[in-house]
Amino acid sequence: MSVPGICGVPLTKRGVNESFWVVTGTLKDHSSARDLYFAAQSSATVVILMGMNKLSEIVSLFTKYRGEKESICMIQNGSKANERFISGDLNSILPLQEKAALSSPAVIVIGKVVRERQVKEFLQEDERMNSAKSLQ
Repeated sequence: MSVPGICGVPLTKRGVNESFWVVTGTLKDHSSARDLYFAAQSSATVVILMGMNKLSEIVSLFTKYRGEKESICMIQNGSKANERFISGDLNSILPLQEKAALSSPAVIVIGKVVRERQVKEFLQEDERMNSAKSLQ
């Protein structure tokens, strides 16, 4: 739950959304979690763990219920020295992900709060690394 916050993405923000869901993207049998379908139909921010192998399917599902302009971001290796972040909307994210070659482990966040991202420029790399170490 801390990875989006460390990257400046709030999971909730008054006036933007009311709740958030945390859902697994891929089940043990490699199928998609049924809760993804319910989450896509909600107005909640959705945090998806273990979803990178189902990214295309997830994007299609959320586009169907939320439209192609819904915001999405992906955070690979969150809170680590090799952390990577990309964001866009459901319409643009697949080419962005392919170009960036982002893969697992990554957290996917879908919802209006992604647009609310605030990068804390005062957070120096050493401070970030110390924060990452304390989370491990």
